[in-house]
Amino acid sequence: MQAIFEAVQTWRSGLVGSIHITNSESTVVDDWVVTIETTFEIQTLWNADILERDGNRYTIKAKGWNSRLNPGESVSFGFVGHDATTDVPQVTVITEPAPYGAISSPL
Repeated sequence: MQAIFEAVQTWRSGLVGSIHITNSESTVVDDWVVTIETTFEIQTLWNADILERDGNRYTIKAKGWNSRLNPGESVSFGFVGHDATTDVPQVTVITEPAPYGAISSPL
């Protein structure tokens, strides 16, 4: 699994961000989960759901309709963050069964 963060738009107190996940493995990934360490609060999220939050650490899971990634397939989700700084969030992609096969991808 690979995850790429993009700051789509930024302004003084926030940003619109996107995370693009690609299954670079040779097997199917079901029910992907991404953990994001941020310097901001996520206010709005689309194409995924927040599973858990601990401060500015978010565990984000797939929606039912985008949870299965065949080899080479990709999915993206986006969010609006408030009180953003210039720091780039850390992204960790976790595939089942967690934590085996966890791949850390600082962006």
